[in-house]
Amino acid sequence: MHKRHQPEMELVKPVPGDAGYGDREDKMNPVSDLRSRAIEQYASARRSLAGLEEYIAVGNRDNDALVRAGFEGFLGSLDCFAGWLLADDEISHRGQALLRRARHTEGHRRTGTS
Repeated sequence: MHKRHQPEMELVKPVPGDAGYGDREDKMNPVSDLRSRAIEQYASARRSLAGLEEYIAVGNRDNDALVRAGFEGFLGSLDCFAGWLLADDEISHRGQALLRRARHTEGHRRTGTS
Protein backbone atom coordinates (compact mmCIF):
# COMPACT_ATOMS: atom_id res chain seq x y z
CA MET A 1 0.00 0.00 0.00
CA HIS A 2 1.20 3.37 -0.97
CA LYS A 3 0.70 6.38 1.36
CA ARG A 4 -0.26 9.59 -0.32
CA HIS A 5 1.90 12.55 0.45
CA GLN A 6 -0.19 15.33 1.96
CA PRO A 7 1.23 18.82 2.09
CA GLU A 8 1.77 20.17 5.58
CA MET A 9 -0.51 23.00 6.55
CA GLU A 10 1.16 26.24 7.42
CA LEU A 11 0.15 27.83 10.66
CA VAL A 12 -0.95 31.37 10.08
CA LYS A 13 -0.47 33.67 13.04
CA PRO A 14 -2.60 36.79 13.32
CA VAL A 15 -0.72 39.99 12.57
CA PRO A 16 -1.69 43.46 13.81
CA GLY A 17 -3.42 45.29 11.01
CA ASP A 18 -5.08 42.17 9.59
CA ALA A 19 -8.85 42.39 9.26
CA GLY A 20 -10.38 40.84 12.34
CA TYR A 21 -7.07 40.72 14.24
CA GLY A 22 -8.66 41.95 17.45
CA ASP A 23 -11.50 39.46 17.12
CA ARG A 24 -9.11 36.55 16.82
CA GLU A 25 -7.04 37.75 19.74
CA ASP A 26 -10.08 38.27 21.97
CA LYS A 27 -11.36 34.77 21.26
CA MET A 28 -7.95 33.33 21.94
CA ASN A 29 -7.30 35.33 25.12
CA PRO A 30 -10.33 36.38 27.16
CA VAL A 31 -8.03 37.93 29.78
CA SER A 32 -6.89 40.61 27.33
CA ASP A 33 -10.54 41.44 26.65
CA LEU A 34 -11.22 41.83 30.38
CA ARG A 35 -8.08 43.93 30.79
CA SER A 36 -9.15 46.22 27.93
CA ARG A 37 -12.56 46.68 29.50
CA ALA A 38 -11.02 47.44 32.89
CA ILE A 39 -8.74 50.05 31.32
CA GLU A 40 -11.76 51.69 29.65
CA GLN A 41 -13.63 51.78 32.97
CA TYR A 42 -10.61 53.25 34.75
CA ALA A 43 -10.26 55.89 32.03
CA SER A 44 -13.90 56.85 32.52
CA ALA A 45 -13.51 57.18 36.29
CA ARG A 46 -10.24 59.06 35.86
CA ARG A 47 -11.90 61.61 33.53
CA SER A 48 -14.31 62.44 36.35
CA LEU A 49 -11.41 62.95 38.74
CA ALA A 50 -9.65 65.13 36.16
CA GLY A 51 -12.67 67.44 36.19
CA LEU A 52 -12.39 67.67 39.96
CA GLU A 53 -8.67 68.34 39.59
CA GLU A 54 -9.40 71.30 37.29
CA TYR A 55 -11.89 72.67 39.82
CA ILE A 56 -9.34 72.39 42.63
CA ALA A 57 -6.56 73.90 40.51
CA VAL A 58 -8.65 76.94 39.56
CA GLY A 59 -10.05 77.45 43.05
CA ASN A 60 -6.69 77.13 44.78
CA ARG A 61 -4.37 78.86 42.37
CA ASP A 62 -2.33 80.92 44.83
CA ASN A 63 -3.60 80.39 48.34
CA ASP A 64 -3.59 76.64 48.76
CA ALA A 65 -0.97 75.15 46.49
CA LEU A 66 -0.56 72.47 49.14
CA VAL A 67 -4.17 71.33 48.59
CA ARG A 68 -3.56 71.11 44.86
CA ALA A 69 -0.27 69.27 45.39
CA GLY A 70 -1.99 66.85 47.76
CA PHE A 71 -4.70 66.07 45.23
CA GLU A 72 -2.10 65.64 42.47
CA GLY A 73 -0.25 63.26 44.77
CA PHE A 74 -3.45 61.30 45.33
CA LEU A 75 -4.11 61.08 41.58
CA GLY A 76 -0.49 60.12 40.96
CA SER A 77 -0.67 57.30 43.50
CA LEU A 78 -3.97 56.14 42.04
CA ASP A 79 -2.53 56.13 38.51
CA CYS A 80 0.61 54.29 39.60
CA PHE A 81 -1.44 51.58 41.30
CA ALA A 82 -3.91 51.29 38.42
CA GLY A 83 -1.05 51.16 35.91
CA TRP A 84 0.56 48.33 37.85
CA LEU A 85 -2.73 46.47 38.32
CA LEU A 86 -3.77 46.83 34.67
CA ALA A 87 -0.22 46.34 33.32
CA ASP A 88 -0.44 49.68 31.50
CA ASP A 89 2.82 51.64 31.28
CA GLU A 90 1.13 54.81 30.03
CA ILE A 91 -1.05 55.05 33.15
CA SER A 92 1.95 54.29 35.39
CA HIS A 93 4.09 56.97 33.75
CA ARG A 94 1.31 59.55 34.12
CA GLY A 95 1.09 58.68 37.82
CA GLN A 96 4.84 59.02 38.29
CA ALA A 97 4.80 62.42 36.59
CA LEU A 98 1.98 63.62 38.84
CA LEU A 99 3.81 62.40 41.94
CA ARG A 100 6.99 64.23 40.90
CA ARG A 101 5.05 67.43 40.25
CA ALA A 102 3.25 67.16 43.60
CA ARG A 103 6.55 66.64 45.46
CA HIS A 104 8.10 69.56 43.59
CA THR A 105 5.18 71.88 44.46
CA GLU A 106 5.15 70.76 48.08
CA GLY A 107 8.93 71.21 48.39
CA HIS A 108 8.77 74.76 47.03
CA ARG A 109 5.86 75.57 49.33
CA ARG A 110 7.82 74.42 52.39
CA THR A 111 10.99 76.32 51.47
CA GLY A 112 9.10 79.42 50.36
CA THR A 113 10.59 79.44 46.85
CA SER A 114 8.62 79.63 43.65
